[in-house]
Amino acid sequence: LWLGKRVMKHWQKIDWTTMGRMLAAYLVFAIFINDGWLGVLTLATATAIGMLPAAWGVRRTHVMGALILPAMMHAFGMI
Repeated sequence: LWLGKRVMKHWQKIDWTTMGRMLAAYLVFAIFINDGWLGVLTLATATAIGMLPAAWGVRRTHVMGALILPAMMHAFGMI
């Protein structure tokens, strides 16, 4: 409890917008280093597909097949 109370004082001061931007930049950089431009293109495509349900007003589970199926096919050497 003592540690939790101390952490919460600092936790509330974090600028979450900046933290989110830093995390996004780190992810793009890490994916680029590991997979190159094809990885970044895949990230952009997956992000766009992931944002569609919110725009269309449907559940996110409806587009899971669009993300999981190609990833499984790639993992098993089918594409």
